[in-house]
Amino acid sequence: MNEPKGLFKHKFILILTIFSFVAASAEGIVFYPDDDAFFKFLMVLQNSISAFAFRPSIGLRDAMQKMVEDPNTVRMVICYAYGLAVFTAPYCTVAAVYRLLENMLRFAFRIRKSKGGKMTTLFGYNEEVKTLINDFIKTADKDSFLYVVTDKEISSDERFELSKHNCFVSTLDMTVLTPEQAEREFKKLHIDRAETLILFDESSLKNFSVLRMFRMGNEETGVALMSGAKVICRCEDEGMSKLVEDYYDSRRGGRFAFDLETVSLPELQVYKLYNDVPLHTFYLNSDKNLSEWNIRMLVVGFGETGRQAVLKAMNLGVVSVGNSIVIDVFDLDGNNKLDIFANTFGEGTFHKDNNSLIMDSDTADGRLEINFHSINVRSRRFIETVEANDRISPYTYAFVSIGDTSASVDCVMQLNRYFSSKVGVKTPVILRSDDNPMIADYIAGNDTIFSDIRIMEKRSDILSLDLLMGKRFDSEAKNFNKLYHNINIVSDGGDFANDNFDAERAWLETKLFKRASSRAAAYHEPIKQVVIDRLAHELNVDLDKKIDELVGKNGSLFIDTGSAWRLNGSESDVLERLTEDDFAYEIASMEHRRWCCYMVSAGWTFGERSDILKQNPCLVTQDRLVKTAPDMCKYDVMSLMARYRSFNN
Repeated sequence: MNEPKGLFKHKFILILTIFSFVAASAEGIVFYPDDDAFFKFLMVLQNSISAFAFRPSIGLRDAMQKMVEDPNTVRMVICYAYGLAVFTAPYCTVAAVYRLLENMLRFAFRIRKSKGGKMTTLFGYNEEVKTLINDFIKTADKDSFLYVVTDKEISSDERFELSKHNCFVSTLDMTVLTPEQAEREFKKLHIDRAETLILFDESSLKNFSVLRMFRMGNEETGVALMSGAKVICRCEDEGMSKLVEDYYDSRRGGRFAFDLETVSLPELQVYKLYNDVPLHTFYLNSDKNLSEWNIRMLVVGFGETGRQAVLKAMNLGVVSVGNSIVIDVFDLDGNNKLDIFANTFGEGTFHKDNNSLIMDSDTADGRLEINFHSINVRSRRFIETVEANDRISPYTYAFVSIGDTSASVDCVMQLNRYFSSKVGVKTPVILRSDDNPMIADYIAGNDTIFSDIRIMEKRSDILSLDLLMGKRFDSEAKNFNKLYHNINIVSDGGDFANDNFDAERAWLETKLFKRASSRAAAYHEPIKQVVIDRLAHELNVDLDKKIDELVGKNGSLFIDTGSAWRLNGSESDVLERLTEDDFAYEIASMEHRRWCCYMVSAGWTFGERSDILKQNPCLVTQDRLVKTAPDMCKYDVMSLMARYRSFNN
């Protein structure tokens, strides 16, 4: 049903109703005698109300007779207006009843229709949730429906407006419901048919409480979700995030399996930034070899966004087996934040040297160093330190994330002035704009002074259902997980095609940290494709031909069976061919280094395999891996398999 048009439009009806009521009241005032003011008031009111009920107390003949008895301009205007009101008042009543019935029918129609559409359930009601609702309204098709569950009171007008766009609001405080009550309420919301459930309250504890109401594993209690449903749980607190992951991993899989992902807004924002402006942007138009693509990053401000920028750079900054990644952090409380940040990493992966964290050389190839400076960015010492560091090795990326608007503007002006004075490739300078949107808009629109300053998109601008669900990266992550399982199955089970492999089931039975590892590989994949192209150019090889030679139907390393790959010979034979091929070994070595850096950023250390202790025996350099775990090297060429498969499809 569409909005009423023309004579049934809401504003027109409202104006007509006011006119009818005023005209009927005016006629009553001049018609009834003035003997008793109280009864006159009641009779005027009675006539005005009766006019809307099709039975006015004052008839048209009586009104006309009164006008004839005492003819004057005012009485004539009132009488003629009343004559119109006798007919417009009932029309207003009909229109009101029509709109009421229309609204009821529309609501019932949408509720009924939603039983057959795509459903998303969203828990919470805050500014971020409102952004997601608006995104749904703009992008969803007519067969998509959004249910919002909140403990906040939402006005009936707002509920109705949302219902027009297939958004339905239920007011429930999930934290006080018993399991039986929750199950009854969820059934009303058809939650068992929701493809995606988003737990997005500001409180991570509330989100965890809702998560615990869902049935998991082979439990017989709780609310059953659609098998394979995607559940996104917002956890801004690292401790709560670990608790949620531990809870899920201990119960995952089984009969009631759903896909869980924990997210935080700073993490999503940083991923979006690095996707738009990659860390290797400085080198994209240069003629330097990959081995010279050294990353030197400047991070000003070490709040949660700055912290995420550093952690994600450990994964996304790897472009070769040996390129260095040096990150300089400037913060007023740098020394204290260094000590806290050091607890992110497991013992033995980094060693502290004065105000620096340096990755141990036995943990991974290449150089990874994080330096902390306790400096006020407004001081002269800040830019002097930047200039001194830049002379040692040039900065290739700068990220300013300060809450103080004045300090952030002063900082980007200093950096912009310094980097603009250099001849050659420009260093990207990015300003986080959440805390100072007006200043950010001005800087973004200034093509003279701030032409080289880029603005990090605000959370309110980037937040969308598509980004939150991460469909693209989820698909690539599942593909890597499938490749891993396919190689593993064929290697262990012999020479056969894995036609019956259920990739979705395998994904749901995989622990969260392994899913996160696959997602990290998926986020790095666009960088890896740049690296593969550049490396093929440096080694002067035909890329398509080379990949087919390595992992095609007659591949020297893997033979494509159509649905899986099998080793071309024994593990030792394949390893020998891999190490002898410069192209393949460089890609494998780079990928292993990237994996090591990611695992370290997630708190893992070297040791006997243990998920509880976060230990893995493969957290070593490539040379040591070849000697201690040669059977694991084959998994580091999966990007070539993914490239081969995408080309052939």
